[in-house]
Amino acid sequence: ALSQKTTRLETEVDELTTQVRVVEASNQDLKDQLESALEDKVFLQTDYDDMEKTHELSSERLRSEILELKSELFAVQSKISTACPRPISSSAEQNEAEVARESFLSSLIDENPFRPSLSLEIDMEENDKHI
Repeated sequence: ALSQKTTRLETEVDELTTQVRVVEASNQDLKDQLESALEDKVFLQTDYDDMEKTHELSSERLRSEILELKSELFAVQSKISTACPRPISSSAEQNEAEVARESFLSSLIDENPFRPSLSLEIDMEENDKHI
Protein backbone atom coordinates (compact mmCIF):
# COMPACT_ATOMS: atom_id res chain seq x y z
CA ALA A 1 0.00 0.00 0.00
CA LEU A 2 2.80 2.39 0.88
CA SER A 3 4.80 1.49 -2.25
CA GLN A 4 1.68 1.99 -4.44
CA LYS A 5 1.08 5.40 -2.86
CA THR A 6 4.75 6.30 -3.38
CA THR A 7 4.59 5.19 -7.02
CA ARG A 8 1.37 7.17 -7.58
CA LEU A 9 2.91 10.28 -5.98
CA GLU A 10 6.07 9.92 -8.07
CA THR A 11 3.94 9.64 -11.21
CA GLU A 12 2.00 12.78 -10.22
CA VAL A 13 5.27 14.63 -9.57
CA ASP A 14 6.56 13.59 -13.01
CA GLU A 15 3.31 14.75 -14.67
CA LEU A 16 3.39 18.05 -12.79
CA THR A 17 7.06 18.54 -13.67
CA THR A 18 6.22 17.94 -17.33
CA GLN A 19 3.36 20.46 -17.13
CA VAL A 20 5.68 23.03 -15.52
CA ARG A 21 8.21 22.55 -18.34
CA VAL A 22 5.46 22.99 -20.96
CA VAL A 23 4.20 26.16 -19.25
CA GLU A 24 7.74 27.53 -18.91
CA ALA A 25 8.44 26.81 -22.60
CA SER A 26 5.17 28.50 -23.60
CA ASN A 27 6.01 31.45 -21.38
CA GLN A 28 9.45 31.79 -23.01
CA ASP A 29 7.91 31.56 -26.49
CA LEU A 30 5.45 34.32 -25.60
CA LYS A 31 8.27 36.49 -24.21
CA ASP A 32 10.25 35.97 -27.43
CA GLN A 33 7.21 36.84 -29.55
CA LEU A 34 6.59 39.97 -27.47
CA GLU A 35 10.21 41.07 -27.82
CA SER A 36 10.11 40.47 -31.57
CA ALA A 37 6.82 42.40 -31.88
CA LEU A 38 8.29 45.32 -29.91
CA GLU A 39 11.36 45.40 -32.17
CA ASP A 40 9.12 45.33 -35.25
CA LYS A 41 7.06 48.16 -33.78
CA VAL A 42 10.18 50.29 -33.28
CA PHE A 43 11.33 49.68 -36.88
CA LEU A 44 7.86 50.36 -38.27
CA GLN A 45 7.55 53.56 -36.24
CA THR A 46 10.91 54.73 -37.57
CA ASP A 47 9.86 53.92 -41.13
CA TYR A 48 6.54 55.70 -40.58
CA ASP A 49 8.29 58.80 -39.21
CA ASP A 50 10.66 58.83 -42.20
CA MET A 51 7.77 58.46 -44.63
CA GLU A 52 5.82 61.20 -42.90
CA LYS A 53 8.80 63.57 -43.07
CA THR A 54 9.31 62.72 -46.76
CA HIS A 55 5.62 63.35 -47.38
CA GLU A 56 5.77 66.71 -45.60
CA LEU A 57 8.83 67.76 -47.62
CA SER A 58 7.22 66.65 -50.90
CA SER A 59 3.99 68.44 -50.03
CA GLU A 60 5.84 71.64 -49.18
CA ARG A 61 7.87 71.44 -52.38
CA LEU A 62 4.70 70.86 -54.41
CA ARG A 63 2.95 73.79 -52.71
CA SER A 64 5.93 76.01 -53.59
CA GLU A 65 5.88 74.68 -57.13
CA ILE A 66 2.16 75.43 -57.43
CA LEU A 67 2.72 79.00 -56.26
CA GLU A 68 5.57 79.44 -58.75
CA LEU A 69 3.47 77.99 -61.57
CA LYS A 70 0.56 80.26 -60.70
CA SER A 71 2.91 83.22 -60.73
CA GLU A 72 4.34 82.11 -64.06
CA LEU A 73 0.84 81.60 -65.45
CA PHE A 74 -0.09 85.13 -64.42
CA ALA A 75 3.06 86.45 -66.13
CA VAL A 76 2.29 84.48 -69.29
CA GLN A 77 -1.31 85.69 -69.31
CA SER A 78 -0.06 89.25 -68.91
CA LYS A 79 2.37 88.79 -71.83
CA ILE A 80 -0.38 87.31 -73.98
CA SER A 81 -2.82 90.09 -73.18
CA THR A 82 -0.20 92.74 -74.03
CA ALA A 83 0.95 90.84 -77.15
CA CYS A 84 -2.57 90.45 -78.59
CA PRO A 85 -4.57 93.48 -77.41
CA ARG A 86 -6.57 94.03 -80.63
CA PRO A 87 -9.76 92.09 -81.38
CA ILE A 88 -9.43 89.47 -84.11
CA SER A 89 -11.94 89.75 -86.92
CA SER A 90 -11.64 86.78 -89.30
CA SER A 91 -11.53 83.07 -88.52
CA ALA A 92 -8.22 82.76 -90.39
CA GLU A 93 -6.74 85.40 -88.10
CA GLN A 94 -8.23 83.60 -85.10
CA ASN A 95 -6.64 80.30 -86.20
CA GLU A 96 -3.31 82.02 -86.81
CA ALA A 97 -3.46 83.71 -83.39
CA GLU A 98 -4.37 80.42 -81.71
CA VAL A 99 -1.44 78.61 -83.36
CA ALA A 100 0.92 81.41 -82.32
CA ARG A 101 -0.48 81.36 -78.78
CA GLU A 102 -0.07 77.57 -78.49
CA SER A 103 3.47 77.78 -79.86
CA PHE A 104 4.31 80.54 -77.39
CA LEU A 105 2.82 78.59 -74.45
CA SER A 106 4.59 75.41 -75.53
CA SER A 107 7.95 77.19 -75.59
CA LEU A 108 7.30 78.62 -72.11
CA ILE A 109 6.38 75.19 -70.76
CA ASP A 110 9.49 73.59 -72.27
CA GLU A 111 11.69 76.27 -70.71
CA ASN A 112 10.06 75.94 -67.27
CA PRO A 113 12.39 74.11 -64.84
CA PHE A 114 9.50 73.58 -62.42
CA ARG A 115 7.07 71.89 -64.78
CA PRO A 116 5.00 69.13 -63.13
CA SER A 117 6.55 66.31 -65.15
CA LEU A 118 9.97 67.28 -63.80
CA SER A 119 8.58 67.28 -60.27
CA LEU A 120 7.14 63.81 -60.83
CA GLU A 121 10.49 62.59 -62.16
CA ILE A 122 12.26 63.97 -59.06
CA ASP A 123 9.75 62.22 -56.76
CA MET A 124 10.24 58.94 -58.60
CA GLU A 125 14.03 59.24 -58.34
CA GLU A 126 13.80 59.97 -54.60
CA ASN A 127 11.52 56.97 -54.07
CA ASP A 128 13.95 54.73 -55.99
CA LYS A 129 16.77 55.88 -53.68
CA HIS A 130 14.76 54.85 -50.61
CA ILE A 131 13.99 51.42 -52.02
